[in-house]
Amino acid sequence: VRVEEYQEQPDSNIESLKKFDLRIVKGLESLVTETKENLLNYKKALTKCFEEVSKFRDYINQAGDLSGLSEELIKAIICVESKGNHLSTSYKGAGGLAQLMKGTAKELGLSPHERYKPRSIINAMGYLADLIEQFGKSFYGIAAYNTGPKRVDEYIKENGKENAYFYLPSETKRFVREVLAIYDILINKERYGIKVKNQPLFSTNIIDSFSHKVKEGDTIWRISRLYGVPIDE
Repeated sequence: VRVEEYQEQPDSNIESLKKFDLRIVKGLESLVTETKENLLNYKKALTKCFEEVSKFRDYINQAGDLSGLSEELIKAIICVESKGNHLSTSYKGAGGLAQLMKGTAKELGLSPHERYKPRSIINAMGYLADLIEQFGKSFYGIAAYNTGPKRVDEYIKENGKENAYFYLPSETKRFVREVLAIYDILINKERYGIKVKNQPLFSTNIIDSFSHKVKEGDTIWRISRLYGVPIDE
């Protein structure tokens, strides 16, 4: 694998991230900067992800208009969560562009199957906006999107805002760093020499599909209930 070298430029990361109040936690700015520098060693992979995500720009614009979140933050979430694959399913069972768990999807008015429809990011980003507001417009809202607001609230109550980040699950800490790093890269992509070619818009005429490993005892009725897909679909 050929790795492109990246030379850090001064004042490249702080300005765009001020709104997330990283300075609550000593050293977090440096950790996000380090993550960003590592990601910029793989510009081709980043660019590919940004171009995949561009297929859903109509939904991203709608999500931004309704939630008040910037398109760069929405794109960063999608890149980290699913790399722009709307049919992606995690090993924990989260699905879709925004990787919603079934329980969260239900709370947002979505069936398990609807998580895989690109328009689900409108619901997901409304949820993220509420979390960011709930946690004082800080990066802890992003952490809550990954691990759940109750857990983040508990960590903050037990350890204080200044230290709670370090007690978050490793996956959540990485999620926060990567989302914020990619957000900054998207804000400053020209500075970093990243050129994104918008791909053809995702067509709603394409029939969504997914795979299910059939087990003994499975019936079409059980699979229908499992994924929330009507029998006639």
